[in-house]
Amino acid sequence: MFSTASARIMLSLLLLSIPLLFSTASADGVFKWKDRYGKTQYGDKPPKGVKAEPFTPPPITVIKNYGNQWRSSGAQYSAPHQEENKPRDTGGNYQSLSIIAPKADQAIRANDGDVTLMLDIKPKLKKGHSIVVFLDGKQVSNGTSRAVNLTGLDRGLHQVSAEIRDAYNASLIASPSISFTVLRTSILNKKKKKFPTYP
Repeated sequence: MFSTASARIMLSLLLLSIPLLFSTASADGVFKWKDRYGKTQYGDKPPKGVKAEPFTPPPITVIKNYGNQWRSSGAQYSAPHQEENKPRDTGGNYQSLSIIAPKADQAIRANDGDVTLMLDIKPKLKKGHSIVVFLDGKQVSNGTSRAVNLTGLDRGLHQVSAEIRDAYNASLIASPSISFTVLRTSILNKKKKKFPTYP
């Protein structure tokens, strides 16, 4: 690694050598020609058998005190700011998201198959954010209410979880997944209607 002082010295030597290079080339003459790939080349000694024509280099622009602009002023040099794909500050900062109803491993008697999900959020849901609820691995709700009705559930075991998303649909916090069981009366247990008998 080169130090700042070494870099300044090398830069100064390079700037001093450029005029010397062009002055040497100008004494013998500078030519330009096309190579076998059709690209323009420059030099003081064109290859044999190639049609070359004289070329006058443009005047050299000398920037005064060029090396001084890199001199340290007590603070380290920092590159110009560039936009990066940094995570967006969505203003989430949620402490917790939990399911308070139904309880984990709870058995719920719901003959209609309807169960109400209740969530606890700390702090409260912020503007522009939404609550997404998943039932048995599928999204069933996306809104702002802490109470979500789960309807038409079949008998048996179900899993439910929730998460809060920002306006860009990025997940900010997720609740633990819980399981509960829905108890419904089977149609097999329903008593059959007795039809009237006729004499």
